[in-house]
Order: sequence, then structure tokens, then C-alpha cells
Amino acid sequence: MPALGPNAPYDSLATVTQMTRNVLGDFIEGIQPNLAGVVSTNLQNVTWVSGNQFSYLLNGVQIMINGAAYIVAQVTSATTLVLVGSAGVQANKAYTAVIPTGEIFADTQAYVVPIVNSAWRKFQKKLADKSHPRLKNKILISGIPVTTNLDPASEQYISWDAFFDGTSLQVAPILPPDFISPLKLTERQTGMAARFSLMKPAGDGLRPTYKTSWNGQYEWRDDAIYFPGSILLMDMLVEYSAFLPDLVVGTGSTFASVQVPIMRCADALAYYCAELFVTPRGGEALAPGYALKGDAATDQITNSAAKFQQRESFHRRAWGERGRRGSNRYGL
Repeated sequence: MPALGPNAPYDSLATVTQMTRNVLGDFIEGIQPNLAGVVSTNLQNVTWVSGNQFSYLLNGVQIMINGAAYIVAQVTSATTLVLVGSAGVQANKAYTAVIPTGEIFADTQAYVVPIVNSAWRKFQKKLADKSHPRLKNKILISGIPVTTNLDPASEQYISWDAFFDGTSLQVAPILPPDFISPLKLTERQTGMAARFSLMKPAGDGLRPTYKTSWNGQYEWRDDAIYFPGSILLMDMLVEYSAFLPDLVVGTGSTFASVQVPIMRCADALAYYCAELFVTPRGGEALAPGYALKGDAATDQITNSAAKFQQRESFHRRAWGERGRRGSNRYGL
């Protein structure tokens, strides 16, 4: 796939997170931000006794217990949480905490990028199911070595890590890192400026065959492309399902500078982010609605691509040609 240019009109990661915050409006409105009650502590472990139960949104937030401040390391349930430091052993002490609703899904939150990437992977799977062209790629593997084993039952294979020549493993050629599974394979003899011949997928496994100047068939098995092996060097043109890498905010980059490399996908991605965010945080009732809206937005993207792929060239026949098979524009 081509490298992203600085002027490519893709949505930015900042656009996705801002839209996610907008989508989460209903969830945020339903939050009780000021919590108070009674708890008991056993070193770092805190158990709810009465009052407001704990929220998963307290992770990383300050909590006051018996007048002393502590930081919540992890809320493990609605009635238990773990502190960063020890609160000693205390029974039936007052607690208060404030959920910072204004910081929900803020770019500074550590959970944001992992959630976005989980949504990004889900979104790509949805697109791949609809055969979106952005999740397809092509590679020419040139000079595949000749088979070193003439036994009809022997096979060669190419994986992400190695090439098996029929006898031993070699370091090359290998599959590209974005490879998921093959869609179409064709082959030709290396050094021949000839058309490629189709390799048939062997759905029931490769048939043992005498080694010739062609492979003719292939099988996708155990995360590798298997084929009989040829007595000549071969080129293989591989069309395959691909994936796009996770979104990374690296050193020197910002959410605004990170591109999301599928056109106009921020709304679909935002709904999937919202679904994944609220599910473990008490928003189970809202999650299915977010997922459905994400699917609807994804369908709009895949429908546009499908219309382009299904187009046909068409032109009107000249008036004098109508009803006359084989005639020219002058009716002759």
C-alpha cells in the first residue's frame, strides 16, 4: 500500500476522539459524579459498606477515606477497589470521590489509544467482510527457488518467517507483514515477460503431482501458502486480504497529526470506540445502540466502494445501428 502523504484528506486521530466524546454525551449525562459513602480498608484493598457504590471511572482518581487522600489503582467491582498505596486497616470510615466527567475519553487518558485501536481492528474486520478494496493488497514474489525434492508428495511453502524449498527452510522469500490470507494467485516463469497463469485454490488439499515447470495449484494452510514446487524459477503474483497497522502517537507526533488511513471513517470509528468504552463502565444498555450506529456508518463506506466496483462501461448505440446486428453507423 502507498505511504500516507502529509496532504492526504484522511480524518485525524484527534477528530476520532473528539467525535467519540460527542457520542458519549448520553453516557456522561447519566453519571453520578459526586460519590460518598462508607468503606472499610485492609491495606490497599477497599470494600464498600454503604452509600454510592464504586464506578470503573474512578480508576486513577483521588479518593478521600477518613479525611486522607489516596489514588485508586483499579476498581475491581462495584463494591471493591485497590489503592496505589496502603490505607491501613480501617472499619466503617467515610469516603468521598469525584468522577472528572470533563476528562472522559480525553486524549491524555492512558486508555484512549488502546480503545481506539480495538475499535480500529473491529472496523477493519467489518470492512474486510464486505470486501472493501482498502483491505486488499498485491505483491509480486520474484524468483521463487526451484523445488529440491522431486517426490510428487513433497510441497513448498511461504510463510511470514521462512520459505520451505521442499527439503529445508530458507530465509526468503517471505509473506509481507500486512498479509492476512490469499485472495488470488497467478504465476509465470521468472525472466519471461509473459502473462501470468491462474493458480487454482486446492480446497481439499494439494494433489500429489509430478514436478513440472508450473505449480498450478496452492493451499492456504497453517498460516502459509503451500504449492507443489516447480523445476524452474517462478514469479508469483499474490493478491491478498491485508490489514492496516495500529494507530500510534509516537515521539514528536500528536493526535492531530496521526492520520486514520481510511477515507471519512471517523464517525464509524467513534461509535465503535463509544461501544467499547461504555461496556465495562456501566453503560451496557447504551453499547448495542452505539454498535448499530457504527455498523450503519460502516455500511455507508462499503456501499460507496461496492457501487464503484460494480460499475460498467455503457454508451448509446448510434441511431442507424438500432435493430441491425453487425451494421455500421451508416446502416451498411
